[in-house]
Amino acid sequence: MTKKCDVDLATYPKAPRALADGMIAELAAGGGLHPIVEAVANDPEGALRLDIREKRFNIYHKGGSLLCVDGRRRPWSMIFDSKYFDGSGREIPVLPSNFTGAADAQAWCEAFPALRQGMIDWWGRVHACQERADCQAIAKANGARDRLPAGDYFVLDLEYQWAQRRFDLVALRRVPTATDPGGWANPALTLVEVKSDIGPCRGSAGLAVHAQDYWSLVGAPESQLERIRNEFVGIFRQKQALGLITSNLRMDAIAPVAPELLIVFVKMQHQRRDIGSVARKMALKCPNQSGTGRIRFLELADAEAEMRESEVLKGEAFLSLCG
Repeated sequence: MTKKCDVDLATYPKAPRALADGMIAELAAGGGLHPIVEAVANDPEGALRLDIREKRFNIYHKGGSLLCVDGRRRPWSMIFDSKYFDGSGREIPVLPSNFTGAADAQAWCEAFPALRQGMIDWWGRVHACQERADCQAIAKANGARDRLPAGDYFVLDLEYQWAQRRFDLVALRRVPTATDPGGWANPALTLVEVKSDIGPCRGSAGLAVHAQDYWSLVGAPESQLERIRNEFVGIFRQKQALGLITSNLRMDAIAPVAPELLIVFVKMQHQRRDIGSVARKMALKCPNQSGTGRIRFLELADAEAEMRESEVLKGEAFLSLCG
């Protein structure tokens, strides 16, 4: 297996996240997959989310994949991870394994409550993952389905991977100008890493590693960074076409600057001293003096809080806050 350090960042050939041919038509009103879009939009808990992957899409529930519709080959497969029912004594609903029409999508939608309960039960019994749930809650609070974002960030995607560098969220930060006071015409790309406890701040997926991964990414050739920006422009366009982003949010292009890394701590103000000891081991400045990019920090008192630029801190200011 190729190691992260062995990936040639100049030539890394990542396929962009984009729906398979024909998927937009099936997801749109009148299409066979449209019941799934309606189920997400009308979920009484507001806990469902549709995100686009390479020639497929996932429906997420509190950070876990409730359904994957995979369009990489015909017929398109419809997948739920059966691990969530292991050892539960519950029966997994019998569901279509392939998409052939609206009846298949409707059957899955009707099974969502049972599947969601199985996931909740598994998290309680086997593997709670607060960070994933917090990521989706942050995305919900900083979304733009029915209105413009109330804060300064709009979460566009979850769980992004590039050259084996992984980031929890991808957001757009508004950049107000004299000609665009709203700031959404040319927003800046922001990679977001979420932490909900001190343990995950350390080790192989800790803050120091995230910083290394980030500086590797922004140190890649500009052609690669442009491909990443174009990938998210494409995701934005497809989501907006499906009604997942309000038409009032008008974006021309993502600003042609290096993305920043934003570390978000959720309900961790009482752990500042411990966080500070870990954060001081991060490379907060670009190892290459001629490089660009920046790492900043944000504390949220609640995962459903709006992300505001006025509350974002530079590294030195955050470390000072930690004592």
